[in-house]
Amino acid sequence: MDTITQSVLDKHFCVKDIRFMSIMESKGMDTCDGILGISPKNYNRHAFLAELKIGGLIDRGIISFSNAYYKASFQQKEWARDKHSYAIFGGINETQIVGGEEGLVSMPLVQGSKNPTDFWGVRTRGFAYGKTILMDPSSDDYLLGVVDSGTTLVIVPTVVYENLIHTMAEKFKHNKGIDMVCSRDIASNKIDHCYFNNTKCSGLMEKHADDFDDLKFVFGNFEFTLKPPTLFRDSKNNVEKTGKRVPCCSLGIRHHKDDIENPKRMRFLIGNIFLKNFYSVYDYDTQEVRLGVNTHSEGMASIRPFRDGKSWTEGYQHIPKYFKTHLKKAEDDWKARETHDADNEEKSG
Repeated sequence: MDTITQSVLDKHFCVKDIRFMSIMESKGMDTCDGILGISPKNYNRHAFLAELKIGGLIDRGIISFSNAYYKASFQQKEWARDKHSYAIFGGINETQIVGGEEGLVSMPLVQGSKNPTDFWGVRTRGFAYGKTILMDPSSDDYLLGVVDSGTTLVIVPTVVYENLIHTMAEKFKHNKGIDMVCSRDIASNKIDHCYFNNTKCSGLMEKHADDFDDLKFVFGNFEFTLKPPTLFRDSKNNVEKTGKRVPCCSLGIRHHKDDIENPKRMRFLIGNIFLKNFYSVYDYDTQEVRLGVNTHSEGMASIRPFRDGKSWTEGYQHIPKYFKTHLKKAEDDWKARETHDADNEEKSG
């Protein structure tokens, strides 16, 4: 361990006398967010990023990340030391970005009721698997997309996830070379974890990459595309009859369980399955997120401007009105429950 001297503090960009709290039990903390004080919200003297700038240790109130190379995630173990990822406080490594700093695209943070806890959240306007539109940017209302480098998977609304899995399964149902398995959540009976059994991801992609489609997100005014190999990670499956663990390739996408009963919680959570392919910049000063294709994922990920009314038209198929119908039904059910609960409270009072 280094001796904490002033030279060590200066060298390692440490903030002297920053205030931390250790919370063992909490109530009423729903509006608080942030790890190490790098939330976009201004928490006064509790914000690490702001304190670095106030102390003159950085010139720009930003933190940038380069997450691990996409192929490494196939074999990555939770306990393994990651030698490739890093974060920079106050700066950007433009050599890590395809096109340099000019390769970054900017998206302002969502403000107001859709982002009440002030996450690093941007407007999620569309989502497609190949040319099947699962969330239509031309007609569906946007949802909050929380960009979170501390989350492993990509979490999408339940209705979007179920349509994604059905679309994938439809393509594979007659392919005997692919064993796609999905479990269901016991409480809700919704599709939960999906994986491809008895194969490692490298083998699955080597033999069947052409059977999978690209995944497309529309954040702000930009379309982000990921090739199939980026969406999976190696895992193990327990065989009940024998107790043996066999290899499987897990889809790095899950559904948002909180939105099943409460549509107000419908959102996207953009974790490392997505972010490992991009260099990400979180700008405290301008309140925006910037993303650029990471050099180690060139050819596996891409960004382009999204042109309203033109980008997703020819050759694309829709799941008509299903997203809106589901959302309206969920909202009606939620309002009915709130009214019922209120009536019961009034009667009991």
